Amino acid sequence: MIISFNPAHVYWIRVAHATLPTAHIAPHVLSERVAAHPTLKHVPFARAAAGLVQWLWQWAAHHPSLLPAFLGATGVSTYSPFMTPEIAARVHAAGLTTNVWTVNCEHEAARLRALKVNAITTDVPAALLSAAVF
Repeated sequence: MIISFNPAHVYWIRVAHATLPTAHIAPHVLSERVAAHPTLKHVPFARAAAGLVQWLWQWAAHHPSLLPAFLGATGVSTYSPFMTPEIAARVHAAGLTTNVWTVNCEHEAARLRALKVNAITTDVPAALLSAAVF
């Protein structure tokens, strides 16, 4: 799976390799990264671009049938604490997969399994597998 913050990258990967699974990282993460960046947080264009992407995401999230076209992806990826039952339901209702990162705790993995998250990124796969979380 190819995952990117940049929707244009996801789109062009899908054009070039239509069968390759792709995911877009939820834009609220992009806004946080811009806000925390020592240089970009002072660049009006970067703040405006991050804000626009976040607004578009929020708009599309309220119109689940438009999510696949908006994202140009087969899935959505986000930081695991941001994956809520509502977001998982909306993304799945739109026919998209869910991917979360970074899950190293058995309790968090179990919570995400209950949400039917499609994939997790972890630093401790053996620990989660031996705990029979996934």
